[in-house]
Amino acid sequence: MLTTTASPTISQPEIATSANSSEVPASPANWLSPVLDCAYGTVSALHKITRKIVSAPAQTFIFLALANRCIAPVNASPHSPSSVTPATMGLGPSVNVPSAPPYIPPPPEPGWMATLTSGRPAYRDHERPRTANRGSPARNGRPGMDRVTPPRPENRCVEKNLFPFYSGPRISLACPGKILPLDQSRNVRHEYLQCGSAESSWTRYPDPLDEAAWHALKKTDPDQAVQWLRDLPAPEYGGILDYPIDLIWKWEDCRLIKDSAICGTYRVCDQQTPTGQNRRQSDTRNCRDVARSCYADVAQEGRSPCGMGKLVYNVKFVKKDSPELSPGRPGVITRLANGYDLLPGEKEQLSVSLFCPATGYDLIRGEEGQLSVSNLRSPSVRLKPTLNINDPKNAYQIHTRNNNLWQPASLQCRLNGFDNVSFEVLTDRRILSSPPNTLWFPDGDMSSAIVWGGAFDLNGDYQSRGYPCGLIVEDTASYTFKDLSLSTMSAETSPLIRVQLYQSTWLGERLKSTTYFDEHIQLLVDPAPDSGASDTLRTSTRYQLSFDYGAGAAIYRTYLPGLIYYPGRLLFSPDALSFEDYLAPDSRYTFKVTMNLKNMPFYFQPCASEPAAPDCQWYALWGLFSPGRYESRSFSLKSLDITVTTPPQVELRSWQPTFWEFVRYAQFVAPLYGACKVVMAGH
Repeated sequence: MLTTTASPTISQPEIATSANSSEVPASPANWLSPVLDCAYGTVSALHKITRKIVSAPAQTFIFLALANRCIAPVNASPHSPSSVTPATMGLGPSVNVPSAPPYIPPPPEPGWMATLTSGRPAYRDHERPRTANRGSPARNGRPGMDRVTPPRPENRCVEKNLFPFYSGPRISLACPGKILPLDQSRNVRHEYLQCGSAESSWTRYPDPLDEAAWHALKKTDPDQAVQWLRDLPAPEYGGILDYPIDLIWKWEDCRLIKDSAICGTYRVCDQQTPTGQNRRQSDTRNCRDVARSCYADVAQEGRSPCGMGKLVYNVKFVKKDSPELSPGRPGVITRLANGYDLLPGEKEQLSVSLFCPATGYDLIRGEEGQLSVSNLRSPSVRLKPTLNINDPKNAYQIHTRNNNLWQPASLQCRLNGFDNVSFEVLTDRRILSSPPNTLWFPDGDMSSAIVWGGAFDLNGDYQSRGYPCGLIVEDTASYTFKDLSLSTMSAETSPLIRVQLYQSTWLGERLKSTTYFDEHIQLLVDPAPDSGASDTLRTSTRYQLSFDYGAGAAIYRTYLPGLIYYPGRLLFSPDALSFEDYLAPDSRYTFKVTMNLKNMPFYFQPCASEPAAPDCQWYALWGLFSPGRYESRSFSLKSLDITVTTPPQVELRSWQPTFWEFVRYAQFVAPLYGACKVVMAGH
């Protein structure tokens, strides 16, 4: 009788001996286990079989596969080779023989030399990783690590759809009629609508008023002048905001990831190093946990347009009560009879914006402006329209009113939403702000604003348009502000005009010099007549600003470089530390003219107009800690730009601009050059 024995030198896969089916009695223990395995496998694959039947009814081989599964059940893993159990020839006992050779892992990577020491077996016998050969450095006593192949990724993806037997397109519940993309509809958790933002802006200017006629009436009948302003219509604006509505849904994608929290870890240890004369291995090894790779569900977000919403808005300014504006009452300014009035040259930028704030359940998810419809949730995120007023001249109270409260979902992020809101603006008081710029070109022509001076050109010929020696500007609201200053401060206001000279370069405009005109403003005798004004009252005034003498001469002077200027200020005046720097031939320059109104309680005042103020003294660093004193706020934000191009043949500059410009750059280059020399010497 033939017998089979296993050699002790050959490692075989796991062998489970079983008796021949013809020799084993048909007891319940032999057939009950396969039947239970068949039933469990059939129930587990029921949804897949149903999906196959629905998609391809003609494929009857599914039932044949089911019958084969019941006859010869196989417990196969998706990551291990399939095996069957054929009967052996002869009379000896039968064994489980794999139909395919055992799995042999690929050659190990050079960096992997470790051994797996996990608490539970991570591999079957035929999947156990191969360690280094006897001829490897690790086997020869040199330090190293057992080479290990990382474990195969496991499949941890789970189907969570509500209808697991249906694999067709998914219709959105939050946006009726919208079909989600097939490649983005796996494990859809929830859907919601997200309303986008929208904004509409405009500029408010002073009400149209005949200033000359109103001031003439104010002198004869102040009450009638106030009533004239009260009869003007209140500013009112309206429009429609169209905002987008997007459909957002959360879904899951089955991806290969490497994460210790989801996929787990496996331990990798250093190779034991033989020590001593008897080549014994050390008991100390360094081990670490390495994250495994697996297929897992990764949350994704899909977005698609769903529709548009509309918001109708209305903005209206409310007048103050008339008893508060009686002429002669202390603190009452008749020119501001309605409270919200703007003075000449002033303007306010208004805008209505719409956004969806996150509330409730959306804040937990960390999402903004979202409307969840999962689990039949009712709409909960409200639209928030807001009225913004930039650079306000008054302190306002804004009241918002919803005009369609009868709607159950009014001002909520919903499909095809249509809402109506109104804003009421009430005025509290006048506040400090930047002054307006009421300067303009004479007769509206920029060329008439430049005063040219004569000079000799390079050929010795006299040119009547040699260089700009001054400017002429027109103050269109001089009388209005003088009347206001007398009624509020008991002092007549006067303008403080700032002129800045900019030179055009290939890097953009560069500030060249700055000068101020306060007491050296020349008032022209014959001002331009105002349109619609009476014969006895002129509301505008023309000023001539000269660059040949006084403070205006600083426009053509440049201070010495800082390396010389600041130490020299201890002994010399600023004028002594400057040099003449006229305009270059055939170059483009821009005069930017801004202004400040002195003795006006409504506007910020620089230290130049109030040098005796406490916050303008030396112990306060001349207004350093008072932002209202900064020129960026105390002068008008908008400038009157006067552009000029110099003649090509007129050169009034001396050698000084070129020399001092070289010194200016040298004071920065020299320290860098010295630092480089020190560094190079150290090396």
